[in-house]
Amino acid sequence: MDIVQSLLENRMSKDAVAGLWLAIASILLFGMSFARSHAIGDNAQGWRRRLIDALTKSLVFAALSGMFYFLLSSNYASFSQIYGSFTIGGSISNQHWQEWHNLYGGTCTQGDLQVRQYVTTEAQEAIEPTDPSSPVLYHNVQIEQPVTQNSISSFNGQVTMDLADPVNQTEPFNGYTLTALYEYEISNPAATETRIEFTFPLPLETRLYQDVSIKMDGKEVSSRHIDAQAIIWEDRMSPGQKRTVSIQYLIQGMDRFRFEIPEAREVTDFQLEMAVNASNDTWMVTEPENGGIQVETREEPPYQITTWRIDRAIIGPRLGVDLRQMWPYDPYYNLIATLSYAARALVLFLCLVVLTLLICDVPVWPRQMALMASLFALPFLVLMAGDFLRLVSLTPRQFTDWQLWALPVLSILSLSLAFITLRKTPRLPLALVLLIMAAFINGYIRVGLLPDEQKRNAAESMVQVGMIAYVVLLTLFIRVRSIVRVREHNRRVEHRGI
Repeated sequence: MDIVQSLLENRMSKDAVAGLWLAIASILLFGMSFARSHAIGDNAQGWRRRLIDALTKSLVFAALSGMFYFLLSSNYASFSQIYGSFTIGGSISNQHWQEWHNLYGGTCTQGDLQVRQYVTTEAQEAIEPTDPSSPVLYHNVQIEQPVTQNSISSFNGQVTMDLADPVNQTEPFNGYTLTALYEYEISNPAATETRIEFTFPLPLETRLYQDVSIKMDGKEVSSRHIDAQAIIWEDRMSPGQKRTVSIQYLIQGMDRFRFEIPEAREVTDFQLEMAVNASNDTWMVTEPENGGIQVETREEPPYQITTWRIDRAIIGPRLGVDLRQMWPYDPYYNLIATLSYAARALVLFLCLVVLTLLICDVPVWPRQMALMASLFALPFLVLMAGDFLRLVSLTPRQFTDWQLWALPVLSILSLSLAFITLRKTPRLPLALVLLIMAAFINGYIRVGLLPDEQKRNAAESMVQVGMIAYVVLLTLFIRVRSIVRVREHNRRVEHRGI
């Protein structure tokens, strides 16, 4: 019971406007039903019967509206959980994303090569005597001290990113294959020979490195080993010597790539060139944006090439590309966005139908309202079946557009059955009810496709204003028409009397 109450309060807090329209329609239905039931009698027993009948009719209408509201709401919740975005755990898109993640790995953040040089110096170390009265003796020992000057004179990187083909893949998430070549010029600023340690960090989420090649002055480094998520090797350099380190590999990743120097240092003669075979779904990242990094972009189809340059600066740059996950991060996005308005549309539709029939002086029967609610919900329930309407000839990308186009087709069935249900209703209210049904099935729910909440709220306000204007204008029209008809009737009576 507490769960039902919590669900009711949660839904009504989100759809307070629909609840207000439902309350107004129910009250008017009760009042009009009570006022028009003169045939039962005006004595005490007849008055109680009229009251009970009117109250029953209004409560049944409210209950039907609530029942179908929660029917669509609960189905939408299940649908969005199964067919929602890949960020929703357990959804179909999330399962496909997990498959791609297992294959391609995650985001790739490539850290800079770390170079540490050490010089060997001699120092005197005291030898503690065994006899306290003896003098302290010293002996020479060799110790290593780090070289504080920057060892990297220049850097030139070339990165090529080839995105997974979204046309030939059924579920193309942001997977990519990346080839990289980094060339460092390392110098020994010390006046003596140094021992040098190289540490090339490996990104944590990268699943596989292929064609790894590490060369120094064109010769492959055979002494390298992997330790603590990094490739490590050592060498020695003569005073003033310069050496070239080349690192090359091929990896796979998803979503983004970064090259970064994690700690600010003196950067000189730095250039990184990155080619990506897509430009519309990507954006380049340059951090920090303080003017110390020069950025150039050019097109060499099928690649967009971005070049970052740093002449001389003390900086810790983060450079790379982010991939904007388009389709199919949420292949049912159009339905997710529109079907969220289906339950509210149903309540508003039923309220307008009741008000239309009351204004047109047409009896409102609960059985008719139940049928109308069922017919209104039918197209949405069919679409919430997921792949039920998938055509064999449609590609996955085309199917996302077909889903919304199927809604007007399905609404034709609902409108036809609604016409049969209300065939004995006068032409004006019949036409208005069918028009309202078509508008709310095919028009109102598309508010969800608007790009931001401000525009959606504005559209909702316009709908409410339109509903109020419709009720007022219809009331005025019926009133004027009745006056005109009375006058015409009186004129005919007078003409016959003459």
